[in-house]
Amino acid sequence: MLFSGLPGLQCEEADPGDPDLAETHLRLFAFCRSLSVARFLSLSMNVSPGYPLLLGLIWGLLIGAALVTRPVEASILLSGEVEIIAAPHDARFGKLESNTHARLWEEQQNVVLTSSLDVNIHLPGYYDSGNPAVQSGWAGTLAAGTTVGSYMLHADKDGALQFYEGSITFDREILGIIFKRPGLMATDGLLGAPVTTYGSYDGRGFELHRGVQYLELSADRRTLGFNTRVPHDMDQLRILLGNPVVPEPASLGIFAGLLGLTLGFRRRQPGG
Repeated sequence: MLFSGLPGLQCEEADPGDPDLAETHLRLFAFCRSLSVARFLSLSMNVSPGYPLLLGLIWGLLIGAALVTRPVEASILLSGEVEIIAAPHDARFGKLESNTHARLWEEQQNVVLTSSLDVNIHLPGYYDSGNPAVQSGWAGTLAAGTTVGSYMLHADKDGALQFYEGSITFDREILGIIFKRPGLMATDGLLGAPVTTYGSYDGRGFELHRGVQYLELSADRRTLGFNTRVPHDMDQLRILLGNPVVPEPASLGIFAGLLGLTLGFRRRQPGG
């Protein structure tokens, strides 16, 4: 799809098919679009040589906006029986059921941990033991000062036993996974979506069973594979991501604005 209708420039919209390139494509599209808008404004306003400062400011601000604007959410690729939804108002048992898909939604992003945080899984590997003693060996701790983003995976069926299998690939590393009820309860306030009611249901958590219900974290820490069956309770787990996408330093925008002003002043000089 082309960003058409503005004279002189056409910008090709980002292709989200590759999570490693999607952000770069998006930012190039935003930059190109900003230039298009700037050109359109300068032409439509019929800016005369007597107002180069205004023109320079317009260019500088629009280019600066393109530089400092980046998406907050992660780029995600899904396969299998999982779908992305908006953060629900109610994620308690029996309130968010589907017999075809587990649900994934974005929770809080760019959270700086003020104290260390225990997670149930923190290393790549295949995890399918339901033995608490074995599971205790998988645990890890995220250090205070770590910045994380969170996503919730939720599977709840309507009626009889249901199986869900799929994988989730993010554009940044998975630092940890919380799949036990105490950890989920302890982090609902810190990392949960503000609009979502999670509840204190005893069956919260993600059950593991050898050869049937498992989690698998890839070697590059970007893909989480899962297979679960939900016979009576629901399954939930929280995925903690590292290196969140955050706004770049405002100095880049300021620099672009100053550059625009400089260009404007230079045009004021005789013969400019």
